[in-house]
Amino acid sequence: MKLIGELSEQVHKTVIELQQKQDLLLKEIGKLEYQKDLMLTQIKMLQETTQKVLNQEVQALGIPTGAEWQVAKDRKVYVAEVGDL
Repeated sequence: MKLIGELSEQVHKTVIELQQKQDLLLKEIGKLEYQKDLMLTQIKMLQETTQKVLNQEVQALGIPTGAEWQVAKDRKVYVAEVGDL
């Protein structure tokens, strides 16, 4: 390549500052992605724990394994009967 000139000191400084801001933003995005991953893992663990608690309660209520059941807002548990499907 052939040299045709150079950037002014101010333009060079501005370009460097802009690149540094880009790098900081990319690092921040990386941190947020990591935090997002941790939060999604926590959600998955909470969902699994919720399901275990519900399964134990359903078993204690005597609902057969594999039966379709539902918990209403009033805490009542309903099981599907033949013909409901």
